[in-house]
Amino acid sequence: MKTAINILIVFFSVLLIGCESNPTNEGKINSSIIGDWLWKSTSGGFAGTTTTPTNGNVHILKITIDSNFIEIRNDTITFTDKFSTRQYVFDDSLQSYLLIDFATSRRFNLFVTKLTTDSLILSDMLIDGYSSLYTRIK
Repeated sequence: MKTAINILIVFFSVLLIGCESNPTNEGKINSSIIGDWLWKSTSGGFAGTTTTPTNGNVHILKITIDSNFIEIRNDTITFTDKFSTRQYVFDDSLQSYLLIDFATSRRFNLFVTKLTTDSLILSDMLIDGYSSLYTRIK
């Protein structure tokens, strides 16, 4: 177990050092992610599991123009923080990702790995992390 934790610490350190920020969008909110999003599933982790809402449970993600990131489960706020967005490019990749950077929480930042008019996928910035699929609430 100690070896696995050490490997994760080393990987996370390398990941943070290996990222380059594109300051042109630093601190600005990407308007495409603004809205209310319904959680559909979360997949990943070491075991590669998938979790979906159970009967009657509703998980909503509210991303507001005034930089609020709010998670609501069954009408109860379970997480809230201010955030900013910025573009990240990994050194070994030409692909750029939108990064959601939380202001005050100790929560990991999230990568926007897919964003369309109707769907949003947010991913942890860890190998074997989790990715969550949301659909826009109209």
